[in-house]
Amino acid sequence: MIAFDIHARDQVASTNSCIKELIAEGAPEGTVVMAKEQVGGYGRRGHAWVSPEGGLYLSILVRPRERVATEDAAALMAKVPTLSLVTGLAVRQGLCRMLPEQAAEQIKVKWPNDVMVLRDGVLAKLCGISLEGTPDALCLGVGVNVLPPEGAERDDRCAYALDLAEGAEVTVSRAAHCVLGSFAEHYEAWLAQPFSSFLGGFEEANALAGCVVAVREGSEVTEGSFAGVDERGRMLLRQHDGGIRAIVSGEAHIERFA
Repeated sequence: MIAFDIHARDQVASTNSCIKELIAEGAPEGTVVMAKEQVGGYGRRGHAWVSPEGGLYLSILVRPRERVATEDAAALMAKVPTLSLVTGLAVRQGLCRMLPEQAAEQIKVKWPNDVMVLRDGVLAKLCGISLEGTPDALCLGVGVNVLPPEGAERDDRCAYALDLAEGAEVTVSRAAHCVLGSFAEHYEAWLAQPFSSFLGGFEEANALAGCVVAVREGSEVTEGSFAGVDERGRMLLRQHDGGIRAIVSGEAHIERFA
């Protein structure tokens, strides 16, 4: 089982940047950087943001190629893109361990790398996940909205773990413990099993079931009805002519519920 070495910081530009520096220095698998605040976060297509105190911001260094036999390395690397979705399932499970049982009905996983809360037919973002890689290691970034930022105006597009607490103890440190514990279990299973073994769990928590979605891949936008995820982690879209298109990556936006 992966063992974690947690480096706690008050403020960083981004925990991903810290982990990438540690990868270059040869840090071992299980190294984690966790910060109270991020002031230079970044994402797809140059999106930048700050992450105020109250959230769980951490990045995990993993070295999967060191964990498998040489003859299995090619198959492992082929399924690397599925690790962000598996991490989403891990985050969901970890948060469900911290929250009341009924919270599981509301916490959903949205392809390819978000965890959402579904309330009254509306999805709000609870967690974002990023996956960055080098030939030797991967950096998994996780940002969970645990507590609303003090004094900040609430954004309806965001959900917070505290909103689902119903009297349960919700703290950033407890969220970190639950999420890392769940990630360790999911990561070990991902190393040992094909991604297809996770599909049942994904379907139970799928945020896009019954939705018509538009997926942006660079400058191209593809629209269709969500038809599931395949054994390679690709989104399957049923298009207007009835054909199925497999989408490797992109940003998925809900157009409407079918």
